[in-house]
Order: sequence, then structure tokens, then C-alpha cells
Amino acid sequence: MKLITVFFALITMTTCGNSKSATTVDKQSQKALNGEFSINQINGSKISLEDLTISFNDSLKTVSGYSGCNRFSGTYETIGNTLKIGPLASTKMACTPDRNAVESQFLSLLNEINTYEYLDGKLILKTGDKTVITALVKEHDMLITYQAATRGYFEKIWINQKSINFSNDYNLKIVNQANCPSNEWDDLINLIKGIDITKLPDLEAPSKTNQYDAAAGATLEIGLQGNVYKTAVFDHGNPPKSIEQIVNKVLSMKKLAEKQ
Repeated sequence: MKLITVFFALITMTTCGNSKSATTVDKQSQKALNGEFSINQINGSKISLEDLTISFNDSLKTVSGYSGCNRFSGTYETIGNTLKIGPLASTKMACTPDRNAVESQFLSLLNEINTYEYLDGKLILKTGDKTVITALVKEHDMLITYQAATRGYFEKIWINQKSINFSNDYNLKIVNQANCPSNEWDDLINLIKGIDITKLPDLEAPSKTNQYDAAAGATLEIGLQGNVYKTAVFDHGNPPKSIEQIVNKVLSMKKLAEKQ
């Protein structure tokens, strides 16, 4: 009887494990393939060209991009996290041999891809279990917003690739703006790449004195391609450790903008 009990316990554990895996896959496959990406790696190696791109339009199911020499366009289909790209058409520009070689490999691999997944802010395109293309979300449309407020105090800072904006006016009738230096933007983006922005809502505040008006309550929000990821309220001056560098960078960029 003990052996039978153990046997059924093992079956139950295995079933639960499979159920958990299925749930993970289901959540992954529900994320639509959409937006513009820059190609980072092909077959596990960094590419020699920095201008390869691919864009997916989920509403039209169209794909387009730049393959190193020519622009391409076509259609794609997804079911869950399965993916079929093509047929594709491209322009007929003549380019240097190195660009032609990259383009030929890139377009050939696009025709072989059959699954995709998002992992740590990257788009992974696969053939079977093999990762063949890795792409990064293009950050030009990213908006980073930091806001802190309590009775008698308000501060809002919002930054994109072009500008640093800030205001101490609750109604935002008075807004200051300065150009965003490219090196400052790159530094901020590199810090953001070091975290999983989808986990921002799950971060736990290290202190909660803002609940008693002993500190301003603050939030960090990152908007990207129509999605917004926002932290719960934390104490201004004491953010969760994983985003501390990002918050400090945003605040330092505001000080820089004040001097412009």
C-alpha cells in the first residue's frame, strides 16, 4: 500500500510540473509579435553590420526590414509561439560583398524560422530548438517617467531619446525641457537593459514611510511599444535596489537639464 501511495504521489508531482510548464508556455505565446527590432546576433555570433532591422505589424500580419543591402517586406503567421515568415520580396540594390553575404544568410534564415520567444528584453527567433537570430527592441520610442509627490511637494521627470522634461507643478502647466544628450541616453538605456522591465510591478519597496507623509511617494514607469511597466509606490530617496541606479540616473539627468 505504501508503494502504491508513493507511486501516485510521483504521478501527481509530475502532472503538476507539466501543468506549470504549460502555463509558462501559454503566457509566453500570448505575447504578440509586434514592433521594431535591431538584429544583434546571427547563429550565435554578433554580426559585423549594425543596421539590420526587422519589424512586425501584429494587426496587419506584415513583416519588413533592412537586410544589410536591401529592404524586404512580406507577411507572417503565428499560432501560439510558432512562426512562419514569408513569402518575402526585396529591392534589388547592388552592394559590397560583405553586405551581400550577411544579407543572403539573414534572408535564408528568416525562411527557416518556426518559433519565437521573448527573453530578457530580446526577441529570439528559432529553428526547432536552435536560436538562429537574436534581436533587440529598438529603444527610440521608450519613455522613462519618474514621479514623486506628497503634500506640498511634487516632482515629475520624463525622458525620451530626444528630450528631458521635468516639472514641479501638479497641473503640469509649467514644464521645463532640454535636449537629451546621446551619451546620457545610452547610459540610461544600458542600465535599463540590466533589468527585466516586465517585473517592475512586482518590486517590493524597501521602506514605506510615504504612507505616513514622512517621505514623498515615488514611482518609476517605463513605456515601450504601447506597453507600460510601472512600479508600486516606494519612498523617494529609497527605491528598490534593482532600480536604484536607474532612478539615480534619471535624477542626475534632470540636474543636467537644469543647467542647459
